Amino acid sequence: MDTIRVQGREISAANLTWLREVMAAHPQWNRTALSRHLCHVWNWRNAVGRLKDMAARTLLLKLAARGLISLPDSQKRNGNRQRRAHPPPLLPGELLAGSWLQSSLAGLRPVALELVATSEQRRGVTQWLEQYHYRGSDFPIPYLKA
Repeated sequence: MDTIRVQGREISAANLTWLREVMAAHPQWNRTALSRHLCHVWNWRNAVGRLKDMAARTLLLKLAARGLISLPDSQKRNGNRQRRAHPPPLLPGELLAGSWLQSSLAGLRPVALELVATSEQRRGVTQWLEQYHYRGSDFPIPYLKA
């Protein structure tokens, strides 16, 4: 590999080797610590002198997506809610996906809407949304408090 351009920077094989060595030398570092260190070493700053921490994190994510590095696990959701936790298992006694998804609406009758009234019901709705809705459960689910 000669060099690749990622996040506006030329990344050489030597840069990748150095980055892997830093990550191996500091396995306790999270992604933020790693990106800040990268900014300090490369003197990667914006026009007013602040570290370009988010640009460095994006660079690290892009390198990881290309399989060039392995990042530590993310510790929390990011602000735009892109990270999805693995969906929890279905609650006992719930329908399994499959046959009902392939049925017509007429075959599912009667269909009813139920008010989510308890925290247990809310957890169930959240589970279903995480597993089956394209947006997951990143929007609030209102419920009545007793």
